[in-house]
Amino acid sequence: MSIEPKKSRASAGGVVNQSRLRTKQVPAEVQPFIKENIIDISGASLFFKRKARLATLLKGFVQALPGSRFRLENNFDAFFLNNLPLFLEGHSMKPADALAEALFLLGREWTKKDYGNLPIASLPTDEFLRIQWKHPESK
Repeated sequence: MSIEPKKSRASAGGVVNQSRLRTKQVPAEVQPFIKENIIDISGASLFFKRKARLATLLKGFVQALPGSRFRLENNFDAFFLNNLPLFLEGHSMKPADALAEALFLLGREWTKKDYGNLPIASLPTDEFLRIQWKHPESK
């Protein structure tokens, strides 16, 4: 099961340039893990990698790539980078774990915001998320 977006009212560009990272004040320790609209969480623990993989349920917004990398698309990349500094404030996790946790939590927040892409009634249940987290490769 996946969450399919309705026709997006957002522009389809979705690529964030590296200079935007500096203007949004993303902490320097996580900048090496972010290349344009791709984040690399290969150094994260298995626990955080599993949580981050749930963001791929946002079809059209998060795409899993080989090597625990994720492509953020259709304005989710801008949403992620705009909110990342706020999320990372006060975190003591290692950078890859913090990015993976941010991908999970900000992905969940993206669905709650309902930017015309997902109806609120389609949010996955906690039980569904638990099953996906325990068995991410069984898709």
